Amino acid sequence: MNTHATAISTENLHFSYNGPQQPVLRGLSLDIPAGSLTAILGPNGSGKTTLLRVLLGFLRPSAGTVRVAGRPLGDYTRREMGRLMALVPQSEPIPFNFSALEYVLLGRTPYLGALESPGPADRQVALEALRAMGAEALRERAVAALSGGEQQLVILARAMAQQPQVLLMDEPMAHLDLGNQGRIVSIMRQMAAAGVTVVFTTHDPNAAAAVASYVVMMRRGEVLTAAPTARAMTAANLSETYGVAVEVLHAGERSLICLREEA
Repeated sequence: MNTHATAISTENLHFSYNGPQQPVLRGLSLDIPAGSLTAILGPNGSGKTTLLRVLLGFLRPSAGTVRVAGRPLGDYTRREMGRLMALVPQSEPIPFNFSALEYVLLGRTPYLGALESPGPADRQVALEALRAMGAEALRERAVAALSGGEQQLVILARAMAQQPQVLLMDEPMAHLDLGNQGRIVSIMRQMAAAGVTVVFTTHDPNAAAAVASYVVMMRRGEVLTAAPTARAMTAANLSETYGVAVEVLHAGERSLICLREEA
């Protein structure tokens, strides 16, 4: 991880869906290190998904700034953003009867000209992304006919085909069995090792402790702490984040986070 560079920075972000009386993000400021595997950790309703969509420019904050690779978000064209950042949502509506390969090829759109069709090189990138996900056998199947877990693998393959510098993932392991969770984690680590900044949301502190190199803890639209995982994942920080008494048990290099039993 390059600890001297920042991939994404925000300053004093405010966002609300229903007016200032119901803010979702409240003066949120953070720096995400370049090349890190960063977990955005917090309870349901803390603003994690909204933050990802603001970082991508899908939602516009009422106040505050977002910088990506040192440039204001608004300075990028849509094509530049498509090459720079990719999103893996929890679910994604697929309006047409795309095959898995056709859907993954959508990730090549930022590299194509107007009305240009994907070429052999684009097809190879898409096939390699499916192969990396262990989903190459699904390439001719309709995405709409796949299981939820299979769809999640194909959605991630589409994001990988964008070859982004920053990969944003919203609860990426929520619908997957243990085997595919392991595959996703392996891909995330490989991408971070290759210099991609990987940012994922989760409400599960054990997932963050096991996977992330850097953790941002959120509650009610605010950042409570942001630090390397070992420094962030303390009982005090977690208890403040979740509003319940939490303890952290250590077994070698592994940590287990659980509710503190009351005497």
